[in-house]
Amino acid sequence: MAGFLGLAASIGLYIVAHRLVRWPAAAAPDFSKSPAITIFATLLMSAIVAGFSEEAGFRGYMQGPLEHRYGPASAILITSVIFGLVHLSHGVFVPAILFDIVWGAFYGLLAWRSGSIVPALVLHSAADFLEFVLVWKLPRRTPAPLVWQSTPNALFWIDCALVVVASAASVWAFRRLGRLHDDSSRESLETV
Repeated sequence: MAGFLGLAASIGLYIVAHRLVRWPAAAAPDFSKSPAITIFATLLMSAIVAGFSEEAGFRGYMQGPLEHRYGPASAILITSVIFGLVHLSHGVFVPAILFDIVWGAFYGLLAWRSGSIVPALVLHSAADFLEFVLVWKLPRRTPAPLVWQSTPNALFWIDCALVVVASAASVWAFRRLGRLHDDSSRESLETV
């Protein structure tokens, strides 16, 4: 729940950011020569591989040892910045890099608060799959004007409200998750 609420908040913030700053147009992949089932299977497998490998590497092999040595805040910060920099392969655009760093911090926080990389792994794979399917299925369209160039419409304010509500709900869920993890850790220590 904490992960999905945080993902909803980050998607809302991503949409709002596209109304605040002009983002470069991404190259659209050409899916016209492949059957839909092949595209679907490829996108699903790509999302699973990215989620598994990145979470195992960043949260499992990197964040875990850093947490033991420097504490969770430093570990999450270091792995998130590296996570963002690794995604420079998508292009050098500072707002996009900042989003990658924030998503890295979000997955790191989820792994730390839950005591496992599995929730971050599942959420990362699901988020990537959603993104891949949207790129595949949604037609390219002219981006909405920046709010500085035109009056913000109702959808912009709804997106802003989504960010606030989902962020608050995510903070609540992450606190609850942390308490549940702390309680289960205490119980397992008491049984030893």
